[in-house]
Amino acid sequence: MNRGEFSAVVVAPTFNNAGTLLELLCGVHALGLPIIVVDDGSSDATREILDRWQGEVSQGAGRVGVVRHLRNRGKGAALLSGFAAAVADGHSHAVTIDTDGQLDPADIPMLLAAARRAPTALILGVRSERIAGCPSRCLLGRRLSNLAVCCECGVRVTDSQCGLRVYPLDMVVGERAARWKSGRFAFETEAIVRAGWAGRPIEQVGIDCRYLPRETRVSHFKPFRDSLRGVGLHALLLGSALLPWTGRRGKAAEAGALRLRGSTRRAWQWLSPMRLHEEVAQGRAGRAEASLGVAIGVFIANLPIYGVQTLASLYVAHRLHLHPIPVVLGSQVSTPPFGVALIAAAIAVGHLIQHGTWVWGAIDPAAAAGRWSMVGGLLLDWVVGSVVVGLACAIAAFVGAWWLLSAITRRAAAMPERAAKDASPAELVAGQQVS
Repeated sequence: MNRGEFSAVVVAPTFNNAGTLLELLCGVHALGLPIIVVDDGSSDATREILDRWQGEVSQGAGRVGVVRHLRNRGKGAALLSGFAAAVADGHSHAVTIDTDGQLDPADIPMLLAAARRAPTALILGVRSERIAGCPSRCLLGRRLSNLAVCCECGVRVTDSQCGLRVYPLDMVVGERAARWKSGRFAFETEAIVRAGWAGRPIEQVGIDCRYLPRETRVSHFKPFRDSLRGVGLHALLLGSALLPWTGRRGKAAEAGALRLRGSTRRAWQWLSPMRLHEEVAQGRAGRAEASLGVAIGVFIANLPIYGVQTLASLYVAHRLHLHPIPVVLGSQVSTPPFGVALIAAAIAVGHLIQHGTWVWGAIDPAAAAGRWSMVGGLLLDWVVGSVVVGLACAIAAFVGAWWLLSAITRRAAAMPERAAKDASPAELVAGQQVS
């Protein structure tokens, strides 16, 4: 292969998917593409299927390479093993696809066409949100993950968890491979964030998806365990995004970000209420980002950093690629009398967490000798309690802001229809003549 030549291989991680693996192999073979199957410690008939298939298709287009893990190491680790094998075979790009029967190999050419047009881009397959048999928890998890990705790197994606995508191999192997934090399902979401940080183009292509009947469906996703791992990864990525010295800013975020040394015009574009209106009007993603901004502002309002809460809100909005207005508005709940009530609630909750008793039983105004010790204890109670109360208030603020923005959006969308219904026949005819 010449240097710079486009060469693609399919990488398919599999774990105990013997019932659907052969169908995938046939689908890829029909496309004339080579495939590397990573057997991630399967204990079913996967080995026999792969051995038989390798014997039947050993040369030319559609050939099969197999990488085996002696034990199950997770999807992320399996993908990295497949990527390493792809580089060793001289390929420049890898198409990844799951072997559980949900994704259709016939969609691969569309993604490869996009990859050829933009060889440095990460190409994402995007599943519809209306798939028969799709559990509601999966759809909710996808939306929350999309929102977190947008905050972490400034890239708005529609499906951050789809397993059908095209990776430029120079993005995922070599020195960069040691930086991956997730070795399981969250790997695919992390890849989008790191691509955004690197300023790499990200393109999306609509694909088909199906959910097999429950009695034949095989899924190795453990909702509690893997969701907890995903939350931990996002917390790590969000924390990294908030650090001022990381310097990892996706190019996709530049349009909406404030540069401290930038022009007044750019600062106004970042602060513009019209931009906020346009983002909210765009649909669910815009409303979710605005609601999250309000929630983060409310959380900041609960922290014991009075005097710099507005500055903190602007900084966090900048780093998390959120519009500053919702964040600053949310932080204003610290204004009296609400702020006084929040402080009292935080001190009470913090004291209860640390000592197991209510704080008013520990306050003794007559004990002047221990006054400073008591004040120090209350400050610690405030710090601890502010995090707990802040999280509770932030969740409530997100739900409330989402409901309010959704109601406003629905009402705004219904106004033209209502006006058309109320218009007289003469007005409608006049309007048609003018148009």
